[in-house]
Amino acid sequence: MSLTCQHLRTVGVGPRRDGRNEPGGVELPGVIAATKDGMVSSFTTMAVVATLLASTEGVFLSIIKSSSQSPSSEPRNTKVMVILTYLAIIFNIGASWSALRMIDALGKMPFLVAQYNTKRMSVGKSVEQFDLEKVRDVAQGMRKYGLSGIWSFFAWHCSISLFLGSLCVLAQILLYTWINEDAWVSIAVTVLAFITSIPIFLSLFM
Repeated sequence: MSLTCQHLRTVGVGPRRDGRNEPGGVELPGVIAATKDGMVSSFTTMAVVATLLASTEGVFLSIIKSSSQSPSSEPRNTKVMVILTYLAIIFNIGASWSALRMIDALGKMPFLVAQYNTKRMSVGKSVEQFDLEKVRDVAQGMRKYGLSGIWSFFAWHCSISLFLGSLCVLAQILLYTWINEDAWVSIAVTVLAFITSIPIFLSLFM
């Protein structure tokens, strides 16, 4: 136990004997840490959903290709379905990679903050304290604590790619039902698709 504590003091983690924190012994403020954990959970879920959608579209593409060999199939409709499938796969792959990059960036926040505070203390400056009144929004607060660079681009890229990929999937479902199902089934599916797509559109403004 004593060796472990001595090692932690050597590498600059944890409290010093005089009661002050070492430069590397940094903890994110509670609000920032909770926001980071929430964002990690959200982007993890988005990566999983996007991956599942891309995998499903890959299976659906093989079904479309096999059904296109049927004499009764309409070439124009089949081409539209294939295009929507390719678009859905591409958008969802992009969304999953952007989500993974966001998770990676969020995981580096404590190290970046510790590095920043170490540089400040090395030149005799004090460590900045978190003041919620000086933070305009979530983006500013996260930037202040290490989430810098093009992270906002990855966040928007993930959201928009997943949004477009989901729309392609809905368009596929609607096109398939209007081609192959009775009118009342197609109308019912269209109404349900409209209702279920409301959160998808609202997510861009939240």
